[in-house]
Amino acid sequence: MSVQAKWIGLIFVIIVALCCSLIGVTYLAHADTKYVVHKGDNLWHIAQTHDTSVNDLMHTNHITSDMLHIHQILDVPNRPITTHHHPPTVFHAGTRTNPKAPTASFTVIHTVEPGDTLWRLATVNHTTVTYLVTINQLHSNIIYPGEKLRVYMGNRAAYQRALRQQYVKVGLPVHLVPVYQAAGKRYGIPWTVLAAIHRVETQFATGCVISTAGAQGPMQFMPATFRAYAVRAPGQSGAPDINNVDDAIYTCAHMLRAEGYRTNPVAAIYAYNHSFTYVDNVLAFARHFEV
Repeated sequence: MSVQAKWIGLIFVIIVALCCSLIGVTYLAHADTKYVVHKGDNLWHIAQTHDTSVNDLMHTNHITSDMLHIHQILDVPNRPITTHHHPPTVFHAGTRTNPKAPTASFTVIHTVEPGDTLWRLATVNHTTVTYLVTINQLHSNIIYPGEKLRVYMGNRAAYQRALRQQYVKVGLPVHLVPVYQAAGKRYGIPWTVLAAIHRVETQFATGCVISTAGAQGPMQFMPATFRAYAVRAPGQSGAPDINNVDDAIYTCAHMLRAEGYRTNPVAAIYAYNHSFTYVDNVLAFARHFEV
């Protein structure tokens, strides 16, 4: 074989290898995630958890009904990501000295509440005081209730992956976090309190649970109390169901608001279960779930 023929063969091999590599990268960038349906799942909270929509889930899986079956495998469409980007496993922004706030396509805003400090916000959001000062262009460390602060600026997908990792780390059921958050937002209750009540009551059960005292469902309502505050969660059909985890979480949030959570959180939680030990346990778990 001539030298020229050897070079031509080598170049051909390199070109084929590069093409295979590019095809593999393209496949990875657009591959769908496989999701196995759990008991109590519905398309709405699967879509919320995976940053997609119910319509996209139905289209991707060629389904025309919102009925799901336990152990059913769904293809969850991923948003394409840049293959050379390596997001951090936590959204720790690090210390910045640039006096100008960085530009980003995704920003998380926090409304300052009484008792908040930059140190607490930095701790909860796994970042530093210096970074919060920088991205908000603050001139001091003093913040005021009602003030809106950026607590994260960067890549949305990386942020959500990091959040899911933190939820798993503190023992939260990832697929239910969007339900806690949506219910909390609707009724003005911290979502971590709803998660904490669920944890204390049934350790995150999602179906029929009956206590010796007669309380029922994932959030352990007495039937008469449930009927008094019952609301139907988004994505559910029919009358509110004490054993449906979404309906139970929304009803819990509704009851806490009706019991005056905004003005007296301790009294509202005590009204849910008449025990100050219970109140302490719920608030302790709520703090633990702040990620």
